[in-house]
Amino acid sequence: PSTAANTSIASFKTRNRDRSCLVTVAAAEKQHLKKDIRYVDVRSPVEFGQYRITESINIPLHLVKTKNFLKNAPVVLVNDGRSTAELEQVCQELRQGGFRQVTVLEGGLNAWRENARPLAGDTFAQARLNRMSPAELSVERLYNDWLVLDVSTPGKFKDLRQWLPPNVVGVGTKAGTNPAASMRALIAKHRKTNPQGRVLLVADDNQAYERLDAHLQKGGTISVLRLDGGLTGYRDFMSRQIAMWNQQSKPRKLLSCRG
Repeated sequence: PSTAANTSIASFKTRNRDRSCLVTVAAAEKQHLKKDIRYVDVRSPVEFGQYRITESINIPLHLVKTKNFLKNAPVVLVNDGRSTAELEQVCQELRQGGFRQVTVLEGGLNAWRENARPLAGDTFAQARLNRMSPAELSVERLYNDWLVLDVSTPGKFKDLRQWLPPNVVGVGTKAGTNPAASMRALIAKHRKTNPQGRVLLVADDNQAYERLDAHLQKGGTISVLRLDGGLTGYRDFMSRQIAMWNQQSKPRKLLSCRG
């Protein structure tokens, strides 16, 4: 990634999240008591089959606009919740198309589960709801409401800094330190200025998260997303992406006709 400083996506400016479409779990449930809300799960049928909100219906995101029976109903779009950027965009498009009561569940199914709301389906699969994929981070990194707690090896992933959200804070995990207390303090500080701010934990790899759990469990559970595969996996993903972007930017050679 260090060779791609001029790649177009690397120069994208961070942006404020349009929160006009977002609704919290508590607000959605409060509204549900007054109206017959339709929770529309836009994930794939396979993912929907693994776990879901009990009363939700499964409709692919690109087909929601074709469902006229939803136009006059309070609709809450739902996915896993780690990245809602696409849902937020479609929400605005649906509103412009006549869907006046459409919103997006902030934090998605992950927030639903963390707020002790029941999900139907495979509990083992639900345990991975807090694992953000490299592809999801590559989209979400452009929003400035993220706090990234970095417990990776110091200096090992400097080349990835431009591909992370702007607010990255290193957390020490050496013997004698209390990473759980440090994380709670940083999260509390972040939430003072950004009450709906999102938090992501990044480490070297998935094994590093397992080693860290022993420290975190001593002070009680800390509910944060984790980058799946760690920064090692993210570096591999971004290297593949950059290679693809560089290939697409090259002019195509036209084959000559042979007579």
